[in-house]
This record gives sequence, structure tokens and C-alpha cells, in this order.
Amino acid sequence: MPIPAIGEPLPAFSGRLSDGQLIRRDDLAGSFTTLCFFGSAGVPQMAAMVNAVTQNGDIFDGLEHRFVGVSIDPDDAERLSSISGTPPAVQWIFDFDQQLSHLFGAAIEQGHDEEVPFQPLTVLVDASLRVLACHKISDPQEHANTLPQFLSQLPIQGPPRPANAQAPVLFVPMVFEPEFCRRLIEHFEEVGGHPSGILEDEDGKTSLQIVPSRKQRLDALLSDQTLQQAAHARIARRVAPEIKRAFQFEATRLERSVIARYGQGDFFARHRDNAALGTAHRNFSITIPLNANEHAGGYLRFPEFGPQLYQAPTGCAIIHSCSLLHELVPVQEGQRFAYIPIVYGEAGAQLREKNRAFLAEGVSPDRREVLVPASEEEASS
Repeated sequence: MPIPAIGEPLPAFSGRLSDGQLIRRDDLAGSFTTLCFFGSAGVPQMAAMVNAVTQNGDIFDGLEHRFVGVSIDPDDAERLSSISGTPPAVQWIFDFDQQLSHLFGAAIEQGHDEEVPFQPLTVLVDASLRVLACHKISDPQEHANTLPQFLSQLPIQGPPRPANAQAPVLFVPMVFEPEFCRRLIEHFEEVGGHPSGILEDEDGKTSLQIVPSRKQRLDALLSDQTLQQAAHARIARRVAPEIKRAFQFEATRLERSVIARYGQGDFFARHRDNAALGTAHRNFSITIPLNANEHAGGYLRFPEFGPQLYQAPTGCAIIHSCSLLHELVPVQEGQRFAYIPIVYGEAGAQLREKNRAFLAEGVSPDRREVLVPASEEEASS
């Protein structure tokens, strides 16, 4: 199996801890987890690395972060028990049949002609069970020095607290990498944007209307095929599974592959994304900020659920049902760029075809399928 990609959901797994208890993927939810496939503590460099890393009790506190080391050496049962001062949030999985190591790409399947049968690596998992980082361990001493520094910079969630009322909005981190976000902004600047309209029914037809009093925004269709395929692949691999998990909905198709730019003072008044005959097939709207730290204002708001303002970091997806009333409050400073596709399923595809007859002349929304990429290259382009 390949090493997990950044932004991908953590593969489902189960294993036995050193005390015999079963540990599953879902047991890691709610805090950061460092999964370290070190192979064997019988290798002096690996033993020194594991010992150095696991002494960081201020990091591995069991609330914000835990450490799970994975060994493939039966003799490690005694070696690891002798490590003194190990924090309670440090646990060991004995993977003697190497099934877990195979799943994460640390161990090479039998029959493969590989010079290195085992690649030590560390996989960092966030609270929502997504791969945040993956580091191959080539220099154990350097890894022991740099890993705690990296982990100490992660955000802190804080103690448990009562939840406030909020809209049923899903946040999916790390959908687009910062470099990819910048490429999309550059594409917008290369091709230029056009005034964005509103699709509404008039005289029984869904027509496109430019209404500056209700919406001010420039849109650019993502016309570069390489960028388009890369964006769609990320949606298929990193967003569609999360929609299925959270909402039990199979998102199979995508439309409106658009990069939007809100300048200073631009906004989008209250609306629903599926209120017209020509948009009734839409199920979930996706907003992926491309430069969240470069503007002020421009938050999403769902007035039916209170006055809260919603914003996400660059590259993180905000997902909500198209039937929810929402607005984008004015941008106060700078420019807000976002990639804003819409997804739907097979039932929606049938409704879309049925309602095609209600589209006014000249209305032809961008409609494309979400497909799992045939290769990793498509997702990393």
C-alpha cells in the first residue's frame, strides 16, 4: 500500500496494544496522534529516537496529543517495557505480522523486488482522523530533534466546553495545499473574472440575472484542464468521503467549477443555492478559501441558525446543504478568493436532466462529474 497522502482520511485499521487491548482507528479521534512506525527498538538509533521523542510529556498529555509507536519486532515487548518515564499517552502496537505496517506503506509486500523491506515513518493524524503530515525517517537522530518542534507548534483545542448553537456546516481541513491555492489565484488573474449573476425563475424559466444590489462578485471558470482535473481529484478523494460520513450522502457529480473573487465591499445577499428549477438538483455547496489570511470580512453567515460568522483557513472546505439560507457579508479589506463548486448525486443528475427544459436561452451552468482519479499524479498536479 502507498504511504497515506496529506489530507486523506486515515485508513481504517485495528491492532493490539502492548497490554492486549484492541485499538481501532476511531479510538484516535478527538486529538492529535503521532503514529510512529519505527520497526524495531533493537536498532540502537531507533531505540534512541523513540526514547527521546516519548519523553515529551508536555506534548503527549493525552488530551491534545498522543503517541502510538508501532513495532514489528517480537523482542520489543521486553525492550519497550524498560523505557522509564514514559507518559501515559504513549502506547505501543505490536504489529508482528506487519499487516498495519503494510497498510500504511511502511512495510513492503512480500514478492516485491525492493532493496528496503521496511521504511520507518511517522504519520501525524488530526482530531478528525485525517493525515496532517507524513515523514519518512532517514535520520533517526534528526527526526528526534525536529518532530517535537513540529508538534509543539500545532494548535491547541483547549478543554471540553459546552457547544453553542450553530448551522449544520462541515469543515474539512487540508483539501487544497497552499501552493495549489496560489496556482488557482494566479489562474484567475491570468484569465480575468466576469460579473457573477443570480440564477432565478422568471416566467417559468431559470434565467441568469445580474443584480448588483444583491450580489457583487467576479467569477472565472476554471478552464485550465490540468488544474481542473487536479481540483476535481482533490474533491473526490478528500471531500466526497467526508460528505458521505457526515451526511450519509453519495456525492458523485460536480458543477460550477469556479474561482470567485470578492473585492473590497463585495458581498452576496441572502439566498439558497437550489431555489430555482434549474438549480433544484444541487445538494451541497463547497467553499474553499484560497487566501484566508489576506482579507478582512467576507464571512459566511446562516441567519436561520443565528448571527455566527463562518470562516475557514486557506485550503479548508466549508460544506453546507444548498437548501440552507446563507449570505456572504461584505469584504472589508483586501480581496477574498475562493473555489466554490457544488456537488450532487445520481438522483440529482436525473432531476437536472428533467429540469433542463426550464433553463432560459443562454443559461448553461458548468456541469462535470466527480470521478476518483486514475492515478496519484492527477491529485498532485
